[in-house]
Amino acid sequence: MTFRTSDEGCANTLIVVTYIQRCQAEVQKAQAEELELHRKRMTHIDQNLAEITDKLNGLNGYVSGQQEVSQYTSTPRRSALVRQRTINAVDDWCCGFSNLVDLCGVQ
Repeated sequence: MTFRTSDEGCANTLIVVTYIQRCQAEVQKAQAEELELHRKRMTHIDQNLAEITDKLNGLNGYVSGQQEVSQYTSTPRRSALVRQRTINAVDDWCCGFSNLVDLCGVQ
């Protein structure tokens, strides 16, 4: 009688272990899929940040060139106004870029 009871106990234990292993495999598969999705999203974010950086660098270069040209082609007051608006626009861009970087958690 005790041998039969212990045999049934082993069978029940094997069933439970098999069930736990199946559940763990499903969880690991879901985690792997989520990790791959996360990697794709981070790659996309990195590409977007690189494009934004390139555009911002281009804008800075353009602004530098415009300031030099505007000194010779327009009145000093208008030149100062355009320069200030451009500086404000670049500051807004930098602030937005900084917020985007903070939001994405990129170091």
